[in-house]
Amino acid sequence: MHRTLQIWRPDGGSGSGFTIDRHGRQWLVTAQHVVEGVEPGQVKVVSREGKSYDGLEHVPTNPDADVAVFSLFHKRLTLNYELEPSTSGVALGQDSYFLGFPLGWSTQNEGEQLPFVKKAVLSGMTKTTSGVPVWMFDGMNLQGFSGGPIVFKHNMTGKWHVMGVVHGYQTTPVLVHDHAGRAIGRVNTNTGFFVGFGINHATDAIDEFVKKSAVSDL
Repeated sequence: MHRTLQIWRPDGGSGSGFTIDRHGRQWLVTAQHVVEGVEPGQVKVVSREGKSYDGLEHVPTNPDADVAVFSLFHKRLTLNYELEPSTSGVALGQDSYFLGFPLGWSTQNEGEQLPFVKKAVLSGMTKTTSGVPVWMFDGMNLQGFSGGPIVFKHNMTGKWHVMGVVHGYQTTPVLVHDHAGRAIGRVNTNTGFFVGFGINHATDAIDEFVKKSAVSDL
């Protein structure tokens, strides 16, 4: 929970993000569409204490996956709560949790700004039109959760893992009738299923970024 942060765009739009630790550093992960068209220096990240951070460095990721990563330049935005970025041990039917700031809301607790937590079930996997695998979850998602972490507890080790990044909920058109019972159109309605992209898109991008940085420093 304390790794989840609220992200604000300069146009007033908001979403969620979270930190992971890798290569002895902390990195910010969110959904690409949350920061689409925004320069890294314009991305505002709000900590649980209500402090705002900017000046992040964008790390290149798979353009076909809705995952964005930012380098924090050795800064730490959150405490180092153990959270392994891995899908190891996950299984269909797994109880999962997703965290974030729906509709810009936050939980206020003694001066802290904390995310909302919702429960979901890992229902299956499919692929995008570009062939990228995505996870499907049975859980009622809302705008603002995008970019937040999807976590689960490993059945064997009891440790918490972050397996993915919230992309968004799936909709289906529902027929709408007027007061006389006549069909007047269709409205896209939340199905109760949402999509998440695997955390591997973030960790792979970080590994490549660190590798290239090490080479350029030689």
